[in-house]
Amino acid sequence: MHEAFAFLFFVAMSVLVLGGGLLLGRRQARRARANLEALARDLGLQFEDRPPVLGIFPHVPTLRGEHAGRALRVFTFTTGSGKNRQAWQALGLACANPRALTLQLGAQNVLTSLGVMFGMQDVQVGDRTFDERFVVKTNAPAYLRAALLPEMRTALLQHWPQRGMGANVKLAGGEIVYAELGSFAETGKAERMKAMLEPLSALAALPEVYRGEG
Repeated sequence: MHEAFAFLFFVAMSVLVLGGGLLLGRRQARRARANLEALARDLGLQFEDRPPVLGIFPHVPTLRGEHAGRALRVFTFTTGSGKNRQAWQALGLACANPRALTLQLGAQNVLTSLGVMFGMQDVQVGDRTFDERFVVKTNAPAYLRAALLPEMRTALLQHWPQRGMGANVKLAGGEIVYAELGSFAETGKAERMKAMLEPLSALAALPEVYRGEG
């Protein structure tokens, strides 16, 4: 009798936890969709939607359009797997990159400070406030020092999230992407993407005028 009761209790709790997880996931998906709909209206972007997985688990839509003549997309992606899986929300702008310029920009933290101590690249641009806030990696240090103009640095400092460990900018190939950890269901996430659009647009021009080091 006790074994049967324990089994039924386990089944009931499993169903309860699974059901609660599904309800929470659907609620967050609805909130994310509403925030993305508002962002799409503000920026004049189109929804690119897919059917739910198994008819239950909704996808986060991708937004596509143009900004200042550049292809623009707002999307999600994941890194890692299992317990290390992380969800990222991102804003990407297409750009020409004929000289294969690379750029990675993220916030300074304890780990990056240790990395710099052991030889990790961190390009200093000569702006103390900016250099203390950001880690900059590139295959063209001299060019980036000159190209990151004061107004670009100011815009990045102004719009970068205060809790910036989970945010970065990466240029690789023909797209520059600003990405944040988290979900579009979070308050302020979509608004910050909109705020980061102009700084990212300025960065997107850098590879187009780069002529190579030396």
